[in-house]
Amino acid sequence: MLAGLSMDLARVSMGYRRGSDKMADRFCDEARARCMELRDAELQSHVQKIIVEILHVMEGSDKMAIAEKSLMYSKLIQNYVTHGSLEDQVN
Repeated sequence: MLAGLSMDLARVSMGYRRGSDKMADRFCDEARARCMELRDAELQSHVQKIIVEILHVMEGSDKMAIAEKSLMYSKLIQNYVTHGSLEDQVN
């Protein structure tokens, strides 16, 4: 589930940067849905915090800001899934 969220966020970032707003909006919706599912999952508190922050970012109207934050969170989650520790990367 987290790996899928990471990919959705990467696609949001790519879409907005390329001007493919329709594609980015679709993956933004997918990312929101995954975040909503993950909010109730048993995850470490710092991962839960990032999930909430992602939801907050997706509510914004500045597409370039959403693109930048989406890429950042995508990489953080990707690293967590791959290496198992987000705490060292966030702090």
